Amino acid sequence: MTKRILLPVNTTDDYANRMGCDLVLVTLDQNRLASLREYYDKCKPLFKEKGFHCVEWFDCDFEILSEDTMLNEEWYVNEGISIAPESFSLENAISGAAEFKIDTHIIRISSRGVLWRFYQKHTTTEYATDMLPWEMALDTGKDTN
Repeated sequence: MTKRILLPVNTTDDYANRMGCDLVLVTLDQNRLASLREYYDKCKPLFKEKGFHCVEWFDCDFEILSEDTMLNEEWYVNEGISIAPESFSLENAISGAAEFKIDTHIIRISSRGVLWRFYQKHTTTEYATDMLPWEMALDTGKDTN
């Protein structure tokens, strides 16, 4: 069972050259779901007992997409999170973001969910996805493939 989830990308830099970096596609297969569940279980005590806000580490398991490459796709939307249809082809979608190079990939785990942060290569501009709630990230009942 694999889920492909589309998350909007945000930046606080008004002058950033987004170059097609509008969306992040996260593929959650059985291995990735098991890793996320393990991360969540390990971090839960830090949030509850130690008062941690979030935990971050390096991770590079996503694809950057351009919004205009997604116009012909019909995505299933659940609480603002888009899930890819079976007909989705990653090869056709990547072309709009080919110029956008990223440097540092970070995954942020919090008590509410998970998000991905990254920097555009050779800049200090930070980008981050919207939060993917744990209920959606760890729910394996919705197969999109």
